[in-house]
Amino acid sequence: MKLPIFGQSQDEVKELTPPGSLAVNEIFYSLQGEGKYSGYPMVFIRLNICHVGCRFCDTKYSWQTLTHNVYYDAATILAKVKECSEKCNRVCITGGEPFEQAEALLEVCKYLKAHGLKVHIETSGNVLIDKEFREYCHWITCSPKKFYPPNFESPIDEIKFLVVASADLAKIRNWIGTFKRKVWVSIQPIEPNPPEFGNPDGLNEEELIELKVQQINARFAEADVWEKNKNRAVEICLQTGWQLSFQTHKYFRIR
Repeated sequence: MKLPIFGQSQDEVKELTPPGSLAVNEIFYSLQGEGKYSGYPMVFIRLNICHVGCRFCDTKYSWQTLTHNVYYDAATILAKVKECSEKCNRVCITGGEPFEQAEALLEVCKYLKAHGLKVHIETSGNVLIDKEFREYCHWITCSPKKFYPPNFESPIDEIKFLVVASADLAKIRNWIGTFKRKVWVSIQPIEPNPPEFGNPDGLNEEELIELKVQQINARFAEADVWEKNKNRAVEICLQTGWQLSFQTHKYFRIR
């Protein structure tokens, strides 16, 4: 799935974004479902814009083009965070890819920390992260992608590997050893996205039966892939002592 945003350069993104503002998709209050801080209440600030385009991405709606964005400056973001929860002192900036908007992101992180919030950021890691972020962010989680190796100079705290049944432990160890600082490691099996089927409207009885058969077969195949991915993630964690991570928010059916 290739959306128009992938045709826009970093310079175009910067030019079309109002100074000091972030392209925001949504802001909501929930529990962190993944990684070391799984289970902690946080206000999530989901940003738009991503040039990575993972096939298994479960937030493709954040890949929007710049013409469909809503832009908030730091003060507006803080106000909306407080609307979600007056008591929560943690925010998680996710995406999209937050560091596609690094200049404004840094200003927002400074502002939120100055107002007593602990800032977490989730990134694919393919964009070099300025070391100044270390001063204003409580936790930076990098979830590297197979086809986009992370920038090993970046000041991250946690590396969260999304694994499939064929995951190469030696490669994971090599990437971890390349980072310039000690990082927390979590291993998370990739859950296959539900298959997409055509609209059943207008199909005759025979065609509807065929569609149902396709759906059932796809669900069995999906379940088999999921089981193999989970088993490999557990195997890696037992061998290494690393943390097993699941998207627990999906199990509890929360955002």
